[in-house]
Amino acid sequence: GNEGYQVEAVETGNEALRCVSPTHLYSAVILDLGLPDIDGLTVLERLHSVDETLPVIILTAHGDHKEKIASLQHHAFAHLIKPYDRREVIEMVYRAVAVKNLTLKAAQAEQALTSSEAQRQLEQQRTQTLLFESERRLTLALKAGNMGIWDWDIGSNQVIWSAEVSGLFGLTESSLPRTVEEFLFYVHPHDRAMSAEAVRAALDEDAPYYLEHRIVWPSGEVRWLSYKGQVKRDPLGRPQRMLGTIQDITTQKQQDLQLRESESRFREVVEAIREVFWVSNPE
Repeated sequence: GNEGYQVEAVETGNEALRCVSPTHLYSAVILDLGLPDIDGLTVLERLHSVDETLPVIILTAHGDHKEKIASLQHHAFAHLIKPYDRREVIEMVYRAVAVKNLTLKAAQAEQALTSSEAQRQLEQQRTQTLLFESERRLTLALKAGNMGIWDWDIGSNQVIWSAEVSGLFGLTESSLPRTVEEFLFYVHPHDRAMSAEAVRAALDEDAPYYLEHRIVWPSGEVRWLSYKGQVKRDPLGRPQRMLGTIQDITTQKQQDLQLRESESRFREVVEAIREVFWVSNPE
């Protein structure tokens, strides 16, 4: 079944690109990189040129580390390797749709702020009602994905975090950092310069904000976090706010490290043996 979702299926990259348009948008896309006509990453890039907030879940038949990094650098929402568990795919689609809905609600709220004062208040009330109705479902989706949401008001230097972020920092909600300087205190010392440079590039050069770095919990435990965000500017192009998502990727980083260590041990064994024989059963 389709788990209550309306699903459209196509077989080629060109068909997928014809389906998505500014007047025909989707809540999420599942994209197999092994397309018969176009490179999957090219399709991913073109989909985001039509809708930059579209969550695209990548499927691939093999676990190539470079391919995974490339898809995430192209702002894929997730990267799943076949064979995958059906429940895992359904859960990932649920999260993607929840994040897409949140993005739409944020856009609605942003539009309300540019209207007249009376209209702005009315739209805020409507937005608050919508957010309240979806809060429970969104909270479940964020917790399931070890994710949170952040919003930085650049003028006042105040950072607002969703409640889920406290668990990602190993803090209570009331002790979360409220300014950029307080936030940098928790960033691993070796990653602070990189983090500051990513923010500068997003503000000054309008570069995509995608960052992975370590943080240090009060207990001393080191965790990995991933950030995706965008800069909101005034009509003159001056940055006003940055907002986006934050996700704990410690498990993924540990798995990547184990993979690299395994590959390194294999290379050491191969280099220690003068001759290596590959044996397979003839069909």
